[in-house]
Amino acid sequence: IGIYHPDYAQYSLGFYTMLLEIKWSLANDKKYYYPGYVIPGRPRFDYKLRIGDVEYYDPKDQHWKDWNKFDLNQLPINLLNNKFKTLSQFLNQAGIPHQKIFYPLFEEELIEYQGKRFIKFPILLSCYHKNENLFPLILEYDLMKGCYRLSHCIVIDNHISVYTSDLASRYGCDLCCLSFLYEATCLLETNNFEEIKKEILIHK
Repeated sequence: IGIYHPDYAQYSLGFYTMLLEIKWSLANDKKYYYPGYVIPGRPRFDYKLRIGDVEYYDPKDQHWKDWNKFDLNQLPINLLNNKFKTLSQFLNQAGIPHQKIFYPLFEEELIEYQGKRFIKFPILLSCYHKNENLFPLILEYDLMKGCYRLSHCIVIDNHISVYTSDLASRYGCDLCCLSFLYEATCLLETNNFEEIKKEILIHK
């Protein structure tokens, strides 16, 4: 990792070290160079795009694609927000109370806990959310399967609790959950809103 003092920002040391890495790669017959990640909408990472023709990896179809053709609407966070916007409108019309949750601990899904399935997406809907330590019904949108998933969930370390914060509002959510959530029971996987409504009303 390269870290520099802010007083040296004008010298673009991050870009300079990238050029040194590329020089080494060429000298050692390397075909590709990975400059690290960028975050669309966060200009501080854009210096990595200065090296020329850059490609990004699309995990859905497992291909490298031209960065200049990248569609911001296809960012996972934007896809999730759009999916839940549509579902939220339906639930409002159906009179089903729900809250949009930002869940920054979604990567915990990579670590197994007593064979349990952790919730693995950063944006969720909590239906019939009664208090900050209880999430009886959680809706995820599975980006890989392309469908909604309704589950009974259990909170681990609920002393960490849930709080309303700038972090939640940054992602257009009502609450931010800093407790670990794992799935007790999967109730349904579907794109049919009427099926979701029926199952929620049965298990509320």
